[in-house]
Amino acid sequence: MTMSDGKTDTGAGPLTGRRMETLLPWGAALLLCLAQWRHMLFYFSGTGVARWVDAANGVLIGLPHWRVYQSRLLGPALVKLVSFTGLSFFNAYFLVTIVLLTCCSVLAFETGRKLGGTRTGGWAAMLTLHALFLLTQAPPWLYIWDFLILLTGFALLRLMIAGAPWWAYLILMAIAFLNHESGFFIGVWMGVQGLADNLANHRLDWRRWRWGLMAAGGLGGIAGLEITEVIRSALLVREIGPEIFQDTSNTGAQIHLKLFQNLSLLGQWFTSFDYSFQVLVPLMLLACAGIAVALVVRHGYRAAGLAAYVLVQVVALVIAAELRETRVLLQLVPFLCLGGRMLTQHIWPKEAA
Repeated sequence: MTMSDGKTDTGAGPLTGRRMETLLPWGAALLLCLAQWRHMLFYFSGTGVARWVDAANGVLIGLPHWRVYQSRLLGPALVKLVSFTGLSFFNAYFLVTIVLLTCCSVLAFETGRKLGGTRTGGWAAMLTLHALFLLTQAPPWLYIWDFLILLTGFALLRLMIAGAPWWAYLILMAIAFLNHESGFFIGVWMGVQGLADNLANHRLDWRRWRWGLMAAGGLGGIAGLEITEVIRSALLVREIGPEIFQDTSNTGAQIHLKLFQNLSLLGQWFTSFDYSFQVLVPLMLLACAGIAVALVVRHGYRAAGLAAYVLVQVVALVIAAELRETRVLLQLVPFLCLGGRMLTQHIWPKEAA
């Protein structure tokens, strides 16, 4: 490249164009994450954030808010590990969450770039992530496993686009289960996509089927749920949610059923307007379901696993999640960031990789 003084840039300096292309997404991701944390400290207050930190520590000592939280060990364990460097648990929590959200941002960028074939697709995915991250915030809670759910969601889509082998998905599912029982949905993707591939390629001639992906998804998902329950039973001292929230209705429950409450809430958000734009919450659910169905219509069996992965999550959220705590929608954010781009692809992303 010729410079303004007539000399030629040999690209041998410390910040060549290629290196800048690599570093720029990381720098932008870190800046956006620091901006998110600044917003969260104002929005939730320092006292509110301190309660998130206490909740993470409570999981480690057997005193989670609810029994179902006891198995969500990965995030709190990472914070504890970082605190061994001499940082307080509070400061370690900040550092870990900033790193996690930065990694999510870069993974969104790289996956979007791979899908779109240009860096513009990457920037669009990263900015969509941060817009939806803001949109799904509601006081008073944002747990550390919510950050990790984002990371495992983007990782699944990246593996899918790359056409990774079945054992890579199995490893991801195992990691996801250590963070949240929603790791089961990765097993749903594996099982359904494995079945769809076999039926499309070999029909009912099961002797020619490739069993790896389907069997790993089914058996891994069941094993993950069982191990999750064992962890809860072994480590739980007591739930402190009933004391904090003055609510004993879900004490000891494996699943907190919220169907009728959520249906009433969704109806209220649809029929009444306010400047917090709560109607965007049901619209996010509808958008996920609509894009998932449209992907199957456009790409056929190749999108069956992803559609099942998304639709099962939407149903599960309506049945068992506390939708008033809109952070629960974070597990759908990776798909919303990238699903629309997949829909515009002429061929399935795995085939283009």
